[in-house]
Amino acid sequence: MINPFFIVLNYVLFAFKGYVLYILQKDATPLLDQQDNGDVVFRPVNRWNRLFHHLFDVAFYFSAIYSTSSTYRYLLFNTNFLDIPFLASLIRASNTLTGASIIVSFFTLFYYLVLEVVFNITIGKTILGNIIVNDEGARPSIAQRFGRTFCRLIPFNALSFLFNQRGWHDSITNTYVVKAEKR
Repeated sequence: MINPFFIVLNYVLFAFKGYVLYILQKDATPLLDQQDNGDVVFRPVNRWNRLFHHLFDVAFYFSAIYSTSSTYRYLLFNTNFLDIPFLASLIRASNTLTGASIIVSFFTLFYYLVLEVVFNITIGKTILGNIIVNDEGARPSIAQRFGRTFCRLIPFNALSFLFNQRGWHDSITNTYVVKAEKR
């Protein structure tokens, strides 16, 4: 049987991890390189680094999906959860491939909306010491951060890195993921 204490503890740990990573990333600035002609440019990250960002992020939001499904199972088996028609239909839909895809898409959007739009970071970028900047090396605007999040819904967005150093969610919103240094 699932213990509600452990469900709440898991959510508290998620919040704590997010806060710690935010504190680690808060004072990060783009790492700049001086070119021979005197121009200063920021150091973009390579495709492998971007792949590892993605893998860390996917692992984190799939663990959030697992935690939520634990809550879901607890509510399902320990309450009159199925007496609410909308929730009963949601449960039936989540047991299909389409329903599961919608749930994963929702968590993906939620993850990136909260972390990139509010904090301008993701777990993967923080772990690997990178940040998101606009073309001037400053923090992207809210519109750019929203755009990055919703561009992730473009089918085959992840494959865009095979053809371009920057993914579609970067090139469409005119943002870059660059190496960071602590101030």
